[in-house]
Amino acid sequence: MAEDDHLTAFLSKHQNEIIDWVNESTNTQFTDTGDMFDRLDNQVNQEYPYGQQIDNAHRFLTTVIMSSLWSGWFSQARTNAEDVNFKPEYIEKFREIINEAFSIGVEFAAVKR
Repeated sequence: MAEDDHLTAFLSKHQNEIIDWVNESTNTQFTDTGDMFDRLDNQVNQEYPYGQQIDNAHRFLTTVIMSSLWSGWFSQARTNAEDVNFKPEYIEKFREIINEAFSIGVEFAAVKR
């Protein structure tokens, strides 16, 4: 098994546990503070309206968007800096695992609603 297949296998094996953990660990009370997260969250809500207000779906999507942006910046910045502890191929590997995790979740929705 290739190194990057281990994480995909882990996600596939534990998808139910991961989804349950996320669902059980969420804060359902939101206070808009006007910080960057909330500003982006409001933008996400405008672009992808779901329900009458910002809810967990918007909060999770906002977190994913911010984390994905940061992961792209970090991986490229480390590569640009020629960081010996960071392999340049991690840029694509980061992108691939983010996309793979999304795909695993989409497929799992056929089993868990």
